[in-house]
This record gives sequence, C-alpha cells and structure tokens, in this order.
Amino acid sequence: MKASLFLLFVLYATTTYAIRYEFGDQVTISLPLDGDLYVAGGTVTINAPIRGDLIAVGGTITVNDSVTNDILLVGGTVILNGYVGDDIRCLGGSLQVLKGAGGDAILGGGTVTIDRDGIIDGSLLSAGGKMIISGQIMKEVVLTFGSLVLEGRVGETLRCQGATATLNGRVNGNAVISANEFNVGPNARFGQEVRYWRQKGKLAFGHAAPQNKIRFDNSLAIETGQGRPAILAILWFLSMALLMIYLIQYFFGNLMKAAGKTLTEKALPSVGAGFLFFIAVPVITVLAYATLVGVLLGVILTFAYIVALMLAMVITSVVAANVLSIRSGHQPWRRGRLVLTAFGVFILIQSLAMVPFIGWLATLLLVTMAFGAILLNINWKQPTQITTAQIQPALS
Repeated sequence: MKASLFLLFVLYATTTYAIRYEFGDQVTISLPLDGDLYVAGGTVTINAPIRGDLIAVGGTITVNDSVTNDILLVGGTVILNGYVGDDIRCLGGSLQVLKGAGGDAILGGGTVTIDRDGIIDGSLLSAGGKMIISGQIMKEVVLTFGSLVLEGRVGETLRCQGATATLNGRVNGNAVISANEFNVGPNARFGQEVRYWRQKGKLAFGHAAPQNKIRFDNSLAIETGQGRPAILAILWFLSMALLMIYLIQYFFGNLMKAAGKTLTEKALPSVGAGFLFFIAVPVITVLAYATLVGVLLGVILTFAYIVALMLAMVITSVVAANVLSIRSGHQPWRRGRLVLTAFGVFILIQSLAMVPFIGWLATLLLVTMAFGAILLNINWKQPTQITTAQIQPALS
C-alpha cells in the first residue's frame, strides 16, 4: 500500500510540474521556461531564464541567463554567466563562474575560476588543479588545489590545502592554510586567527594580520603521498564503472537500445514495472526460502537482486545513453559514443544522488524507469510445448 501511494505521489509530481527534456548534438534554449530543464548534448547553450532546476550533461555548457533554483552540470567546459537562485553543483574540465548564486557552490574541475562579479551567498566547497577565486564568498570556504590564487573575499572561515597558493584577498573569519608553498600579497587581510603550515617554514605576514593571531602549526603538515589512496580509490571506482558500462553495452546492446526506445514511448509503464521488480523480488525471495524446495531459487534471486542493486546506476546510465541516441534524431550512435555518454550520465547520477531527498527521489525514479523498460523488453513467454498428439503423426 505504501509503495502504491509513493508511486502515485511520484507520478503526480512529475505530471503536475513542468519538466522539459532536450537532447542533441547542439542544444540552444532561447525562450523562457517555467519548470525544470534536463538537457544533454555536445554543446548546450542557455540564453533564456529557467524558472526551475537545470540539470545538464555536455561537452561545452554555457548558461547566459538566470536559473531560479539549483544547477547540476557535468561537462568538459562549463561557463556560468547567469545568476543562480539556489545551489550550484558542477563537475568539469574547466569551470567559470562569472555571476552569483543565492546558495552554496560545490565545484570540481581541472580549472576552477570565480570571477570578480561572482558572489556566492552561501559556502564554497571546491577541488581543482588550478583555482582562481576573485569573487566574494559570504560564508565558509573549503578548498583543495594544485595551485590557488585568492583575490576575493571570504565572509567566514577559510580552510585550504594544496601545493602552491597566493593569498591576496580578505578573510573575515579564521584561516587554516596548509600548502607546500604560499605567499601573502599586499592586499591580503585576515580578520581572525591564522593557523598555517608551509614546507619552507614560517612566513612574514606583515600587515595582513596581527602577529599575536598568527601561528605556525606543524600538525597541518602535508605528508608526501597524503590523499593519494583516496584519489586512487576514486579513479578505481570510475574505471570499474566505465568498464561495466562498456561490457553491458557490448553484450546487451540490443536490449539496452530496445529499453531506450520503450522509455521514450512508455515512460509511465516503465516506472510501474520497475517498482514492481524492486518490490516483488524480495517478497518472492522470502517465500522461496520458506519452502525447502525453493531454497535454491531463493539463493539465485538473492544473488541476482544484489547484483542488480550494485549495478543499478551503471545500467540506468547505459539505458539513458540509448535514450539520448534515439532522441537525437540522427544516425544511431556508435558504441564508443554510447559508452562515453553513459559514463557522463553515470557521473551526473552519482552527483544527483548526493542531493538530500530530492536527489534521492530523482535517482530512484530514474533507476526504476530504466529497470522497468528493460523488463518490458524481456521475452517472458514459455517455450512452445510439444504434446503427444503432435508427436504421434510424425512417428507414423
């Protein structure tokens, strides 16, 4: 009963709130949209207000107008040239934030830049190879970097760790700085206590902070190789995901293509079939264990169910890539493009799953739709039975 009510709630929410989907090699939004926008393409350009959430995957993503709610973007190059009303979550090779945001910002990329006009009303959490922070962050800032140039203003605490840093901005709160090498510029100002470590030892802060509030702290020392196991673990996880995406597309390409077609034509039946799978299989498994004869079936179902849960996001990503291929309206995509697109979608879904409640709900909906579409394309018919009456004429 609870599952049925939950399904009705999801269906009601998706049908009463405007959601627009756009796919293609080049996608340009030129008219205002009241509702959420989900878009994927080689080049994505937003030239009109989005009065909802924006979720996008693309090679190059440029947002030239305002977004009322959250932004979730995964791309090679991401340029935010419009105001974001709530949170920003971006992952890409190169990220540029040219305007402000009303919420928090979580940014990860090879190059991360926040322009002078970029004002983040919330906190900033960022990791990048090269980081340039020239704007204003009103609350806490946490940074991990290869190189950092801080020229802007931090409203509260600054916590940063990396290789090289140049600090030439203002920090109103406490500062915790750990870098192999960093310098303090003439415009640097620290309003509260400064704890720091650098490989060459103590640093003269000059007029940047009162001497009685500056403390060299050896406990902040960066050890050689520190953080490497975590980085290797992330790379291993992503490489395994990419491998599984390739294998699923290679061995089950026709089924994934059929599921993608079904999802574009029968989205609601796919949701229903997906929920039925995730609810019915555990019930059948428990009933199988309750009977002596069905123990083997229960073991098989348990194993299959666990594998399905472990690969849920990978399978969903592959189905989604096939949906994008179908919706593009061009020639069917080659396997390599499908795999890379699925990998990008996988990263997007992983990022979406980190958003409390709404992200969990959206991820659950995507997974159930994908599994339902697959189930609707499996031939469940029993093999044709040959009766004795059919065999007798053949023998005579």
